[in-house]
Amino acid sequence: MLRQFLARVRHGLTRALRDTRRPARRLSLTVEALEERALLAAPVVLPKGGGTFRVIVMDEVLVRRDNGPILFRSPVATAGTVMVRGTSANETVLVDVRKQPPAGTRANIVVDGGGGNDAATVFCGTGNDTATLQPGAGSVDGPGYHLGLTRFRKVRVQSGGGRDCPQTSRRWCRSCRTHARS
Repeated sequence: MLRQFLARVRHGLTRALRDTRRPARRLSLTVEALEERALLAAPVVLPKGGGTFRVIVMDEVLVRRDNGPILFRSPVATAGTVMVRGTSANETVLVDVRKQPPAGTRANIVVDGGGGNDAATVFCGTGNDTATLQPGAGSVDGPGYHLGLTRFRKVRVQSGGGRDCPQTSRRWCRSCRTHARS
């Protein structure tokens, strides 16, 4: 498949050089394969006008308008860090991490509300999750994922079981044995 692509590129470049009125030049083309660990992509910018959007993490990372078209899709293993940026309109972002990514992979997601009266709700899985919340931002870490949230008016994290630990910028949680004595 790569050879066919390179053949088409060479053919197109050769035709382009022959079509000009200048003398033809020899052009050398080198294509190197990238490591298959990270997808190089621009941030996923949510469409203007606001609305409800879903970020779903499982064996792939999906960003879509609620009950609408898919805006981004990539396997967790090759997604790298997925940046999702909101607009100045009011958006609701629902992040679903109830299904864990495959063993040995980690989904890194950063969601920026972008302004407006934005709200984020995170649905955690059955594993042990830790939510660190502060005014307008927060992060949630769990088995196989890290989620960063910035510029949101409301952030809600819903536990799915496990030994979850909610933390706030003011004090450690009282229900978690790990931090109760800190």
